[in-house]
Amino acid sequence: MKVKRRELKKKKKKKKKKKKKEKTTVRMLCDFYGSSSSKRYEHTKQEEALLTESELKRLRLLTRRMTGMTYSELRLLEDEINRGLMGLHEQQFGPRMEQIATQQSEKLISQLRDADERLGTVDGS
Repeated sequence: MKVKRRELKKKKKKKKKKKKKEKTTVRMLCDFYGSSSSKRYEHTKQEEALLTESELKRLRLLTRRMTGMTYSELRLLEDEINRGLMGLHEQQFGPRMEQIATQQSEKLISQLRDADERLGTVDGS
């Protein structure tokens, strides 16, 4: 009796060990983030299912990015870019444009004064 019980216990232990060793080796399908794709990981079936699901979500996101945008989304993006460029242009060249405008107005004023002086000397003679 004792021998049979011991044998049964040994068989149960072997079954438990077999259950623990049900892990499988899984290779990552795609890895765009820099770690080596040749790494192998041991996962249980549940972990493998979660990994596959997360990989599927990531691939769907990549597909969405690669398919592009609709026409209206592109127009909105173009408008935003143009507004940003105009703001940068004004920020960079705004003071210079004001300086040029001031110089031109000063030049016109000096030309008018010169013309007035010439006319004043002609009228005065």
